[in-house]
Amino acid sequence: MPRYKITLAYHGREYFGFQVQPQKKTIQGALEDTFFKILGETLRVTPSGRTDTGVHAKKQTCHLDILSQKAIQRADAADMVYKLNAVLPNDCRVISFKKTKDTFHAQRQCRQKKYTYNILVSRFKNPFLNDFVWCLHTPLDQQAMKKAAVALTGTHDFSAFCASDSAAKNKTRKILKITFSNRKPSAFLAIKGETYISITFTGTGFLKQMVRNMVGTLVAVGQHKIKPLDIKKILHSKDRKKAFATAPAKGLFLTEVNY
Repeated sequence: MPRYKITLAYHGREYFGFQVQPQKKTIQGALEDTFFKILGETLRVTPSGRTDTGVHAKKQTCHLDILSQKAIQRADAADMVYKLNAVLPNDCRVISFKKTKDTFHAQRQCRQKKYTYNILVSRFKNPFLNDFVWCLHTPLDQQAMKKAAVALTGTHDFSAFCASDSAAKNKTRKILKITFSNRKPSAFLAIKGETYISITFTGTGFLKQMVRNMVGTLVAVGQHKIKPLDIKKILHSKDRKKAFATAPAKGLFLTEVNY
């Protein structure tokens, strides 16, 4: 029973997250339906982690096991990636599909992940980028945001930045690095006068809505609603109500999964 590693990218707008849910469109559901159509076998896809409703991915990693010899022969065909993408919806693409070690586990062996959140500062929404950014209409103090981000790095109890309905019992996580970039998208998509801010979070693991909650609070710092030093107080409170509103899902990308 060989195991296969899948790398994929998807536009999350039309999906209710990764995990299969009854009567709802999900990435896992789309993948498993596609494999059934091509291989004729009901399979379970295991991801590196579940992305929430509306969140995008540039490099999600999954694995699956294929049972029957007939399905294995089909999966080993040189054009398997082409076949998968021919059946999948246009907003979900398989980048690679290949055999891996039987011991490989997409979730348990993941060492670190990177999430990037994109913010657009502009007087009006960019029609070409609106699906991928949080548009704010007033400037942000990025130096203050960077100071605040320092307090979030390291190992902490992130209860204050975890969704209230999270099932996680242990809310301690390690953030290795938080970086800021003002790199603009291609000239084809950019509009004069806009400011772009990308915040990348590298960590060993993340709680439900943790990145979006951190972004919402960092933006509050950038808007001078709170001071950078207040981040430590919010962390120590372990109270979700002390942090600020959750940033919209559309600005968040899972950009890298490392093993």
